[in-house]
Amino acid sequence: MNEYPEVHMRVGLTILTMVKYFQDDDLTNFAPATTFAHLDVTIVLSRGIVAKDIYPTIDPLDSTSTMLQPRIVGEEHYETTQQVKQNLQCYKNS
Repeated sequence: MNEYPEVHMRVGLTILTMVKYFQDDDLTNFAPATTFAHLDVTIVLSRGIVAKDIYPTIDPLDSTSTMLQPRIVGEEHYETTQQVKQNLQCYKNS
């Protein structure tokens, strides 16, 4: 990881660009299916979130990534994401 810090900051913008491109949220479409297969990630966009005017429209409860493991992101970050998912699930159920 000897890239400049600016390169790392562009990752979020790249993801946002991809999300906008795949905004129709059809996981059976050839383009997202091929792209997500290479990334080992599934990003689910929610029309319900759009209806609430919340952007980006990514549903964190249904989206998955094989990179979200304690040995990759660290134990603290992993536990934080799991707690956030639990809180969101409780809020969604009530």
